[in-house]
Amino acid sequence: MLFARSDADARLGALDNFKRAAAAARRLKDNAALSAINTYLLNLDPEGALQSSGLPSAPGDTPVYYSRGFEQRALDVRGRLTAPMKFFESKLQVRPLLVVAVLARDDWTQLTAFPPYGYPFSINPSLLAKALRACAPVPARDSGP
Repeated sequence: MLFARSDADARLGALDNFKRAAAAARRLKDNAALSAINTYLLNLDPEGALQSSGLPSAPGDTPVYYSRGFEQRALDVRGRLTAPMKFFESKLQVRPLLVVAVLARDDWTQLTAFPPYGYPFSINPSLLAKALRACAPVPARDSGP
């Protein structure tokens, strides 16, 4: 018996294919392909793209991903979000789902081609699934280790 795949199954299959393609491009050190693949993946599943990137992370209510040498900056950015997040929860009864990425230029360019490095931006994946977290990449701005 054949069963038609649902749209949700098709999306999950596409996400898995993008993640496998990104892993292959990373192994081949094909940064142009990796950037192109991750640009799509970031828009479909920002946290999944960051998880599969191999970047270090710090879990929590607002997980942070960061380039090596920028853990403290990532934790500082997350700390600055604590008061606004509590406001949304206490006053508006809304708990924003957010993941933050503090990225050096090399990691940024491997994850996305647009916007260019240095311009913080956000990605709202709500068209795919409301359970996914929004993503806010932030430039590291320092030379790092």
